[in-house]
Amino acid sequence: LAFEHIVHYVAGGHRAAGGGHAAEASSHGVAPDAAASNGAGASAAGSPAAAATEAEETREFYLHALEMNHRIGFIYQKLKEPRSYDYEKTENKSYNDRLRMPQFPLDDRQREAVITFVLGLVADPPQPKYVYRPQGPQADILAGKKVLETYNCGGCHILGLERWDVRYNPGDFGPRPEPAVYSFLKTHFSPQELAAAARPDRRNELKATLRGLPPAAKDDGLPRVFDLEGGPVDNSADYAPRELKLALDLFEPAILDGSPYYTGQSPVAVSLNQLDRRYPSFGGALTKYLLPEVTKLERQANPNASGAEAYGWLPPPLIGEGKKVQTGWLHDFLLQPYPIRPAVFLRMPRFNMSSEEATKLANYFAAVDGVSYPYAYAASRDRSRLAALEARYVQAAGAVGGGGAATDSGKAAPPPGMRRLDDAMKIVVNGNFCVKCHLVGDYSPPGSKRALAPNLADVYRRLRPEYLRDWIANPKMILPYTAMPVNIPPEDPPPVLAQLYHGTNVEQIEALTDLLMNFDEYARASTRVADRVQPATPEATAPASGGSGGSN
Repeated sequence: LAFEHIVHYVAGGHRAAGGGHAAEASSHGVAPDAAASNGAGASAAGSPAAAATEAEETREFYLHALEMNHRIGFIYQKLKEPRSYDYEKTENKSYNDRLRMPQFPLDDRQREAVITFVLGLVADPPQPKYVYRPQGPQADILAGKKVLETYNCGGCHILGLERWDVRYNPGDFGPRPEPAVYSFLKTHFSPQELAAAARPDRRNELKATLRGLPPAAKDDGLPRVFDLEGGPVDNSADYAPRELKLALDLFEPAILDGSPYYTGQSPVAVSLNQLDRRYPSFGGALTKYLLPEVTKLERQANPNASGAEAYGWLPPPLIGEGKKVQTGWLHDFLLQPYPIRPAVFLRMPRFNMSSEEATKLANYFAAVDGVSYPYAYAASRDRSRLAALEARYVQAAGAVGGGGAATDSGKAAPPPGMRRLDDAMKIVVNGNFCVKCHLVGDYSPPGSKRALAPNLADVYRRLRPEYLRDWIANPKMILPYTAMPVNIPPEDPPPVLAQLYHGTNVEQIEALTDLLMNFDEYARASTRVADRVQPATPEATAPASGGSGGSN
């Protein structure tokens, strides 16, 4: 550390503005213009106004450290005036040997931050009282990240969305009509947020941040690129950046042109000159590599396929996994993976991770999404709540002459106290709805295996009830690429629904959620063992000759 002349330089007042600093710097081998840009008297960080605001005790502290040849004083002066250490030394230096570090516009707080970092670069560990010890969800997030990296979960699964920072002229995107969705699904933006997003900056431009995944083109599975008219791109032609557009399926709502853009709508088209910055998704390298190949196979099986379904044949993105699945189920699944979606091409391997590692990973997803864990009160399985809803449903059905609660002719009556769930089951088994694609217990829909959806009989142990309700209401608002349609729309629901279940569309969704979250209880009540027991025969009850009566 070169302390030879620095104390004389500082004590001699060479830091003061004007006077002979520029001339003296010239004699040191620093050009006057460089002295003007690097000298403390002329720079933004060392101007008279900035020097006047510098606390006296701070100056005295670092000046004392500099006089004592302490490294803290050296670093502070080096950051404040990097070339001051060439004072009275340039006569013995060639031009290329002189100090070259530029002066950065750092304030005192930033300089102290750099000093703190540099002083921390030591071989000895820091004192325990200075070690960061996270608590609660933050500790679980850090512990889970280690398990994610250990088993390379991001090699197959997408763990983070793409982020696009766009800059555009007002009116480039325009408002979008309000989608017809249930109120509990819609993200509400305040008038202040909408007004701020529609206020141009000094360049008369608007800015927005979009998060999602690019939809796959149905012909090759690659991210969709098209011209200004929405047509395909000619690979042999040259296009200007403003003539090419990229598509992005929003996984999070955004505001464009002062209008909300929700998930589940058509992709957002962004031209290349509007794309300020693009950050890639985190993880999912294998999924991205396989998507074009899977799309080709999908097209062979179904020439009319849109290409979006190919995402469902690959390892699913784990974005929002904590809100989706129950922590206990995820722990057991990580230890013993089993097929969930029949259509996928890959099966999750068994990593032989320990129960402790599986717990850390399950807690990680829940902590990232801010949901309760490891256990949560299952209100959907509360028997008193179900009984109250059952009584209300039976009363309402009786008031309208039975409604959907009536049983079909020749069929057994619904289980006692489960008429509401039994009518919800009618929606499930109707050929126009769930059983068209989903496995349900021992039932498998006809058709290609690639078109099959997960078994609904296992939903109660896997999904969280809030997620299940939102999924039934509008699947594309959760996964824009899913092939599952909206079976119970908020407007103009199919008339057959009123014949199957007496109640509003929201009540039908809630009943389906309760049915699937209590499917084990419903199945046990619907299949009475007492009705299947056969009477004993005398031959079977007679003891064997000379038997010991089971004493051994």
